[in-house]
Amino acid sequence: MSSYFDRLMQQKQTKIKVDRDAADRWKYDAAQEGDKNIKAQMATARRTATTLQNSIKKFSNLKPEQELAIKAAASAMRSLADEMQSLAVWARAYKIFVEEEYKKERAADLESIAAQRWGDDHEALSFEVALIEEIHSKAGRLAFARWLHSRGDCTNFAVERIYDPFSGGTHESFALTARTRAAMMIEDGRRSSSRHTSFTGNDLHASWSDYEGYLAYRKEVAKTTARVMQMGCQP
Repeated sequence: MSSYFDRLMQQKQTKIKVDRDAADRWKYDAAQEGDKNIKAQMATARRTATTLQNSIKKFSNLKPEQELAIKAAASAMRSLADEMQSLAVWARAYKIFVEEEYKKERAADLESIAAQRWGDDHEALSFEVALIEEIHSKAGRLAFARWLHSRGDCTNFAVERIYDPFSGGTHESFALTARTRAAMMIEDGRRSSSRHTSFTGNDLHASWSDYEGYLAYRKEVAKTTARVMQMGCQP
């Protein structure tokens, strides 16, 4: 987050007039909320200033120094509100900047995964996207579980209780291409480095290596099927 802050302050230092120390104190909140909380505190400061100023009329025997102190406090609140006005402008810009920078960095990370995984092989990408979608269906998940059983793996769990390594946690706040969404699924699946059971111990979640084995198996099946069909089409 601090790198985003430094980058924005360098880019916008001549356009947004804001106290750097004040902005630094607000950078984490502003990245999430923009100017929301700053504006709320600004409104509080203004209300407090008005309340303090009006309170002077309610006291008939204030000492001069007491009246001056209340007026000074009201002035301090107005000054704080004025300072927060420019801070709010900065906070709006900072939230937008952080979101845009994150999108660019996240897209670059996912493209790096995609490049390493598939390169420019669109057929390999399409094959794996289709396989992941299939595994997420009930029939596809059961087929994956039966394949594990056929190898003698995970046989102490019923096929209905075996799940793939993908958690499904692929939500992002920006649009994804089919390629980057697939890369995110790969990133997600790789986190399951080993098999693990659910909290109740009744369900088994396969590992990444289990999925990789299934992927290789399905590729071989696809190749064999293609060869058989090709031979069948020959005169």
